[in-house]
Amino acid sequence: MDRKMTGLNLTASLNLTATIWEEEGAYVSKCPELEVASWSGTPAEALQNLKDAVDLYLENAGKLGLFPYSRIG
Repeated sequence: MDRKMTGLNLTASLNLTATIWEEEGAYVSKCPELEVASWSGTPAEALQNLKDAVDLYLENAGKLGLFPYSRIG
């Protein structure tokens, strides 16, 4: 199964792409703009894991001064 979702709002301030595909019985999810990837047993879980990974990536990049992103709340 190949799924591509474009224009998926993964954060409050960015519009990023999520691509999900099946690979050897697992679902891999990737945000190509940031080169961040994750996986899980279902497409929905793979997407949620990717959202979490992207959020952590942007939060850490903001702390390092590499990206103007900060977590609110």
